[in-house]
Amino acid sequence: MDLIKRSQNMIDELGISITAFCRKNGISTSYFYYVKNGKMDFSSEVAERLNKYLVKYGF
Repeated sequence: MDLIKRSQNMIDELGISITAFCRKNGISTSYFYYVKNGKMDFSSEVAERLNKYLVKYGF
């Protein structure tokens, strides 16, 4: 499962806002939405950071 789907699962299951999720991971909401809409990809640094965060919480 890709990072966007895993991130969205976490956001939906825990009921947190996308803004809070993005702040916690040090990315802008605009960046998140660009990736979600297929206009960009996460940089390798951000992808690694997001993956560690999602794994930490079991997503």
